[in-house]
Amino acid sequence: MNNIGLFIDIEFTNGGSFQYNQGILEALISLPKEDFKLTVFYSDLSWASSIPNEIESIHLPYSATLKKALKIIFGIGTPDFILRFLFSLTSIKKLGNSSYDLIFFPSQDLAGLFASTRAVNVIHDLMHRYESQFKEASGGGRSKYRDRLFSGMAKKSSVLLVDSIVGKRQVIESYPVEDEEKIKVLPYVAPLHIVQYEDKNFKDYFESLNLPPKFIFYPAQFWPHKNHQILLDAALLLRDKIEDLNFVFTGHKNYEFEKLHEFCTRNKLSARVRFLGFVPNEVLGGFYLRARALMMPTHFGPTNIPPLEAIALKCPVGVSRIYGMPEQLKDAAIYFDNKNVNDVSKAMEALWTDDSLCNLLSRNAEKHFNQWNPASFNRRVCEIITESIVIQNR
Repeated sequence: MNNIGLFIDIEFTNGGSFQYNQGILEALISLPKEDFKLTVFYSDLSWASSIPNEIESIHLPYSATLKKALKIIFGIGTPDFILRFLFSLTSIKKLGNSSYDLIFFPSQDLAGLFASTRAVNVIHDLMHRYESQFKEASGGGRSKYRDRLFSGMAKKSSVLLVDSIVGKRQVIESYPVEDEEKIKVLPYVAPLHIVQYEDKNFKDYFESLNLPPKFIFYPAQFWPHKNHQILLDAALLLRDKIEDLNFVFTGHKNYEFEKLHEFCTRNKLSARVRFLGFVPNEVLGGFYLRARALMMPTHFGPTNIPPLEAIALKCPVGVSRIYGMPEQLKDAAIYFDNKNVNDVSKAMEALWTDDSLCNLLSRNAEKHFNQWNPASFNRRVCEIITESIVIQNR
């Protein structure tokens, strides 16, 4: 019997980190009970209802204030031995129990570096190095902090999870890794609120929105790296050619929102661009079902989750031709140069006007989802655990 631990140290809320923790939790719950014993540690009491009664679960108080304090202490360069001592004074010292073969830390947090010597850590991306011009990834000391954290993970983790072959190569390029075999590729997967979405439950909600009958969809915060601007620039190029081109953007109205909104007003695009603000996860699937296509011109990778959400619901996809995106999506998407407005406008026009292309993308999306879905993700997690324990016991 192999003992597996999981430490969930984020709030039970929306967002990519929450979804990733939720996916890892579901995968570990699905492990064969005759081979694995799972213990789930969690800091936010709201997670308790997501853990089946037959799974051992332990609440470990780990407040946001404590996390922030430890992060500051780490960020100013405090030596590792002092940090290990400080972690030993907290409730999460229980994670150092040597009876666990592996303990998953899916939150990309300091606990995965100092609380256990058998940690399964994750590096989602290294965009602070590869796209350092975007200060949301590299500014305010983030680059220095992330480099120290990730280099420590590359050195000390028993297993290090990455999203793609490209992601693995970037880790090896960026940090000393003694054993490349411990870096395991675990691609992202469409979350359950998308896979299990039932539109009949939200008919009234969508009727109240009065969405255009045909629109391009982009669900993203208005960070500069999300690159909404190039979609609007492409729309201007196509305005005389396609009179009914519409967009629906979701995401909190912050960061570059005011700039984008003003651009639409100045260029008479306001009637064609809907800024809906934040929408909850449970309704997101309805937008993909109604959209003509998802277009995602992001500068960040290596891979991304929204295209997988679209694919799960057979929504045509157009994405940036960057990093691991072709590896992730294969023929279930079309690709464009996200720095070239002419290339973006060509992709936009094709998705808007070419029914045969969209039908092909929908068929390819169905094939893609049949090959990579939550069940596939769960099996891959089990494979990684089995491989890693064999290596650990050599």
